[in-house]
Amino acid sequence: MVVGIAALLLGINGMIIGVVDIVKAFQGAGWGKGVLGAFSVIIGAYIAFNFPQFILVLPWVWGLFVAAFGIAAIVMSFQLRKTQA
Repeated sequence: MVVGIAALLLGINGMIIGVVDIVKAFQGAGWGKGVLGAFSVIIGAYIAFNFPQFILVLPWVWGLFVAAFGIAAIVMSFQLRKTQA
């Protein structure tokens, strides 16, 4: 039961973070932020509405989130470095 609630909360959290990222993208944060925001909303909705099936793949999806946001952070750091040079 606790794992199901954790999966549900993770899905809701993913949707909230995705919406915030999309809003930031429209405010000028870049298209990468918007793409990751849309990805977060889609995956978050899938998790929130299918959480009983999601419990088994929770570690894999968590890893995908970490990898996607890590790649985005690396790309954004190179862009920031380019603008400062």
